[in-house]
Amino acid sequence: MSFRYIYHAVHMTFSGGFEEAWQPGEPRESKMVFIGKGLDEQFLASTFNNCLATPENLTRKASTLRFKPGDAVECRTTGFDAEEGERWAAGTVVEVLHRADDMAPGEVAPYRVRLEDGSELTVLTDEGSEIVGANSHGDEEDGEEAGEGC
Repeated sequence: MSFRYIYHAVHMTFSGGFEEAWQPGEPRESKMVFIGKGLDEQFLASTFNNCLATPENLTRKASTLRFKPGDAVECRTTGFDAEEGERWAAGTVVEVLHRADDMAPGEVAPYRVRLEDGSELTVLTDEGSEIVGANSHGDEEDGEEAGEGC
């Protein structure tokens, strides 16, 4: 049996978790309720609708990424070590907007990269400190994370 995800926020206090079971035959739908004065319903609806995983929104989000499938890149594979420095590995982007089963609900990684040794790496941010064009990991400044808000 699967459970509903309940998210509750008041001002800056929020919590969430899988709490209530879906009943057999019950329609599965998502609802968002805002309680307040002077809320701009049209603005709230359009802002949240821009984050939906529609084909159009996914295409828009993918277009903001710096690399495309097939691009040669280098990825940081470890943190900074005082003796060895950072370790980078060459690879090829095999997927953009990657989603794995072990990721948190709603989380999407910008890239999945196949390294030259055949292993695959999920790159969680589109920043120059994590992924750069081939042979340039020392030449680029930190990039900005792609996308806005979702």
